[in-house]
Amino acid sequence: GNLWERDFFAVQSVHVAIDGTHFLKIFYGKEGLVEIPSKFFKLSKRAVVFEWMVNIRRAIHENPELGFEEFETSKLIRTELDKLGIPYKYPIAVTSVVGFIGTGKPPFVAIRADMDASAIQVW
Repeated sequence: GNLWERDFFAVQSVHVAIDGTHFLKIFYGKEGLVEIPSKFFKLSKRAVVFEWMVNIRRAIHENPELGFEEFETSKLIRTELDKLGIPYKYPIAVTSVVGFIGTGKPPFVAIRADMDASAIQVW
């Protein structure tokens, strides 16, 4: 398994849609979805995982891109999915990415997030 799956037992089936800056995997194990919050947060406190998440967030926020122009953000997400061995479809709606984890059989979990920057003026 990859960095995430090694720490979760009995991963049965998961489907995650990724379209944004917030990268998150959801796991379905013997105990069901009720396990997710504590296991995810426990894993996210590990220095290597925390640093990885912070670095991705910083990279995205240092390169804001408007809607349908998120080519570098999309590339970053695809690179991270490749590193984790997660298959994905691209392009969807110009720059979107949809990643898939699990068997493709129910139960399914989907997560969606925006990855475009808002055109606002900061004072």
